[in-house]
Amino acid sequence: MRVNPGTIVYGGISATFNQMDVADYGIIGSSTNSYSYASGQNIYLKTEGDSGFIQNNTGWAYVGKAFIYSGSTRNASVYVKGNYKGMLETSQGSLGALPGSTSSAISIVASVYDMETGARAAQRTILSRNISGMFDAEYPTGNYYDELSVYLQNGHAYKIVLEATAESKAFGVTKSKVDFKFFDRSIKMTECGVVF
Repeated sequence: MRVNPGTIVYGGISATFNQMDVADYGIIGSSTNSYSYASGQNIYLKTEGDSGFIQNNTGWAYVGKAFIYSGSTRNASVYVKGNYKGMLETSQGSLGALPGSTSSAISIVASVYDMETGARAAQRTILSRNISGMFDAEYPTGNYYDELSVYLQNGHAYKIVLEATAESKAFGVTKSKVDFKFFDRSIKMTECGVVF
């Protein structure tokens, strides 16, 4: 991946980013019952497990900012800021359905990757929810601000990303849904930065 040569963080000089330039997304399972998209500050995810033999659908996406570090090797604090709003839902259409045969889960994680080595340099869980009741629903909504401690090396390229994964499982006469897409539902990283 190429990094914008103008995006350089100099040692000892803190940097703030509002424009994200890294994004990717995908689906595992049925594309009919899943949606995944990421662009700018926004992530949109929706997965559904509908009545059928076995359905396990996953949508994933991330947005973020890439930069090159120039300066002496040192520790720094990387922060991420944003908000999320969504829904998780499960239902079992029959009392004969096995317990736990339907579930909905969302995971939102902030990470920093060293692009020279491909290794994850730091990570922090922002949100992790999993429901599996017979008739259950949750509506995760919130703002977040989190900091990660990172060891920066001169000349290395890094990317700060917000990663989200939605998973819906259904078996037999059950249904499940994760929705961070409809109307005003989404996951956002509105700002990130490096602080010395």
